[in-house]
Amino acid sequence: MYKSDKVAEIIKELAKIKGIQLKTMLVELQLNKNTLSNMYKGSMLKADSLARISDYLECSIDFLMGRTDDPTWHKPEEVLAEMVQKTPIIMKPQQKHKKPEIMLPYYPQSASAGDGNYIFDELPEWRTVPKNSKTKEADFMLMVSGDSMLPKFANGDIVLVKKTPSIFEGEIGIFYIDGDAFIKQMGSGELISLNPDYPNIAIKTCNDVRCFGQVIGVLDA
Repeated sequence: MYKSDKVAEIIKELAKIKGIQLKTMLVELQLNKNTLSNMYKGSMLKADSLARISDYLECSIDFLMGRTDDPTWHKPEEVLAEMVQKTPIIMKPQQKHKKPEIMLPYYPQSASAGDGNYIFDELPEWRTVPKNSKTKEADFMLMVSGDSMLPKFANGDIVLVKKTPSIFEGEIGIFYIDGDAFIKQMGSGELISLNPDYPNIAIKTCNDVRCFGQVIGVLDA
């Protein structure tokens, strides 16, 4: 049980040490001028009044209540800073988030952007690639050989192909032409080379022309 007269005595002594007039303090805090007198008679201060006095005297409420001999008063931000300094920092091991992947068949024989190759002479290799909207749509991959499809496709690019027996004009596909495979753009009656240094292929001059699939993108490195 805390005795109000003891609290009043501590307030009086601390004010004296700090050179603070009790009358001035009570007026500035808008407290009754008889506050301390009433405390000596057994009337305990309300919590908010006690808090205002502790702030004014720059001491802790615990000191005024006699619960500690340390009159040190800290501003809230100083208390927070002290708590942060005392709080141990636990470093959690960084976890590497593995990006989603998908497996696609890759044909070692490339589709020619030049003289032509047949891509299905060998069994495909299964390769792990990043999973995205393009790779999920693709059915297989193969490498571009030659530069007749520059600037869109360069020699060595790995393209993603969606199987389809036909594509629309303006789309790019993988074509079987008389035993060889080409990557070309579908034109009106011809297969177009994007590089003007290479001729287009007139479909009517070919004995066997088939579409293996539509090129839907390039595999990101």
